[in-house]
Amino acid sequence: MGTGFYQSYDRMIRQACPDYDYCLNLIAENIPSNIISVLDLGSGTGNLAQYILKIRSGIKICGIELQQTLVEIASKKITSPNVSFIQGDILKLDWPNAECVTSSLTIHHFTQKQKEDVFRKVYHSSRCFLYFDRLKGSSKAEEKQNLEFLFNHMRKAGLSEETIREAKTEMEKNDKPLTVRQLNRLLKSVGFDYEVLYLKNGFAVYSCTKKE
Repeated sequence: MGTGFYQSYDRMIRQACPDYDYCLNLIAENIPSNIISVLDLGSGTGNLAQYILKIRSGIKICGIELQQTLVEIASKKITSPNVSFIQGDILKLDWPNAECVTSSLTIHHFTQKQKEDVFRKVYHSSRCFLYFDRLKGSSKAEEKQNLEFLFNHMRKAGLSEETIREAKTEMEKNDKPLTVRQLNRLLKSVGFDYEVLYLKNGFAVYSCTKKE
């Protein structure tokens, strides 16, 4: 992707993802009040960090993001001394310690094995996990319906047909989403209890804690 795409990221992600801001705010609102540090996996331009800071201005946040340009944008956007961003691959990097891990619209790009590895690492390194991502429909008909809703949302938000075609191609090439059933089974196998905070049109927000 060119620099121009990344500079337009904040606008385009809202055009491309239904209820984007609502879901980020939902994560921020559900971070337990006794949590003092957060690790955000796939932190992008720092949008989730901004929502967390609105509610918890004193919390420490570290974001890990693969794309250096997004790290630079996030670092300019958020100047709080409690917030930092690291450029790196979350599949390879040693993670900073944090009581809570968050992730938005990132892990659905990973293979099944990579998802399992990340979820287990989250479980063993933190107290809670708040997770926003795209899920696959439980049937071909449901997946078709979800994708039709998504692309219609993009049209209504003003994205061109060319951009939507590019989005479809990127999704077919790079997306490996789980179904709700697969995600629930994976979370249980790792050891998480979970609550579904949001589930609509192929997008979900989960709040996960360790089983007592």
